Amino acid sequence: MICISSLCYSQAIQPLRYNDDFSYLKDDSSRRHKLHLKYIKLLGNNNYVSVGGEIRQQIMYLKNISFGEISSSFKTATTWQTLHRMMLHLNVDLGKNVRVFTQAYSTMRFINPNPKSAVDQNDLDLHQAFVDFKPSRQVTLRLGRQEYLFGKERFMGVREGPNNRQTFDAATVKYSSDKVTADIYYAKQIIPAPGVFDDKNSGEHIAGIYTRFTAIPQRALFEFDFHAFGSRTRTYNYTIGTERRKTAGFRFYSLNKILNYEIESATQWGSFMDKTIKAYSVAYDVNYLLNKRLLAGLSGNFFTGDKDPADNEINTYNTMFGKPPYGQAAMQGLANSKNINPYLRVYLNTNVNVLGGMNIVRRVSNKDAVYSNGMRVIRPQAEDKLLDYSSGKIGQVFNLDVNLKFGNNFSATIQGATYVANDFIKQSGKSNQVYFFSTRGVYRF
Repeated sequence: MICISSLCYSQAIQPLRYNDDFSYLKDDSSRRHKLHLKYIKLLGNNNYVSVGGEIRQQIMYLKNISFGEISSSFKTATTWQTLHRMMLHLNVDLGKNVRVFTQAYSTMRFINPNPKSAVDQNDLDLHQAFVDFKPSRQVTLRLGRQEYLFGKERFMGVREGPNNRQTFDAATVKYSSDKVTADIYYAKQIIPAPGVFDDKNSGEHIAGIYTRFTAIPQRALFEFDFHAFGSRTRTYNYTIGTERRKTAGFRFYSLNKILNYEIESATQWGSFMDKTIKAYSVAYDVNYLLNKRLLAGLSGNFFTGDKDPADNEINTYNTMFGKPPYGQAAMQGLANSKNINPYLRVYLNTNVNVLGGMNIVRRVSNKDAVYSNGMRVIRPQAEDKLLDYSSGKIGQVFNLDVNLKFGNNFSATIQGATYVANDFIKQSGKSNQVYFFSTRGVYRF
């Protein structure tokens, strides 16, 4: 294999670190000193160790958290904070059929006087720890704590933005061929705790299958999925109860250099307490590279809300364990919302690009609440006020991101955003304009 070492090193570092592949170093006698940790030979054939990690530092400013409508436990609605994250992983390949992957992490938050949440700080814990068994070249059985990243993370993802990434205790059967890959899984979400080795699962469980099929390379790719979700802690219209929800959906998209498209849709059914679940979603994205430096796009989402809290149906869509859709300036999730998002990305050079856009956000149903990403009601705050506000207009989120790359290992992001309240927010409580600023640097090896 002919390979320029620095190029391969850059490509080998993946968003899911267990997908890193440094096997090219096996026959590379000219590798530089800093790559020695990436391929350490052990006794015997096909036995080796790879070590990697990351250090991330972030400074964040947030003014008027949740439009200024904060709980009594908060000391201020405007705060600075510094966030620290360190992760270290060890990959051990024992022959061609067995692999052990472990990843420890430590996260901390400073300056901010408000209560620390589950996404802010975890002194030390195991983020991932699993064993892979390969009964054949195409099939892998994975057991243990692990990350998932499906599609655009509308159902399950790592949630890279917050200080603590998302992980699960799970069992997964993975299939991979030239045109088809599939993950069949059963998982329980892990909730980070602030101490040392004290993380626990949330009690919520999800099982399903996520498949990917390449019909025409770059032009037509399909993903089909099914998920069965169970919980005793999800909330709809201020009611907490037992939920059993099924989701079936698809994603159809391209990976072209010039013109790209994506459409994703899903339907949900099942039960919440004594009510029947009937919900659905649609998401789309179209973008076009106008020239070598400018890309223009338009995306949007439609996630149903409950039509009538007094009937025997729940129409509120549950986004399970998806990532926050509007960035860290907005606490809001996708349930009972629709939005349109025009955006522009400018490529200043191969190492610097700037993304700017606007999200116009509305309620789908004016008889349902606005929810956080974890399905917590955030507006209106009083149950007896649910039907008092006729407006569906939530607000506009304006964002600007500057993404920088320094060599193969360093990257940085500067983010600015503001969330402008519209009629529903103004009617249902405080409606101060939200301002967000963040600068983040990451070193990965």
